[in-house]
Amino acid sequence: YPRTDSDKYSSGFDHIQYLRNFKPHTNYGSFTTNLFKENQMNPTIGRVNAGDHPPITPLLSLEQNSSKFGNALDKKVYDILARHYLALFGKLSYRISDNYVGLTRAAYNKYSFKID
Repeated sequence: YPRTDSDKYSSGFDHIQYLRNFKPHTNYGSFTTNLFKENQMNPTIGRVNAGDHPPITPLLSLEQNSSKFGNALDKKVYDILARHYLALFGKLSYRISDNYVGLTRAAYNKYSFKID
């Protein structure tokens, strides 16, 4: 079953084959195409490689109307996994205002940290 404690890919993991699948995708296609144009196919490096399996990775590019989804929850889980995976390749940006530092990776994940 799709469970692993790993969030770090091995150095030989072929991300390009999976990223190519997303180029024609309705929601993720333009983002993925830009990754190729900008040669931005090196993901953020995780912390843990448990050695059992690579991190959970969407192997197929599925549109939201795909018959492979059994229900709405399947679609939501897939969307979260796909966006999380693609966010590994986004450009890191930051914003400092008042007492907060906001980090955003592409348009997919957002993290905020309070500075005491």
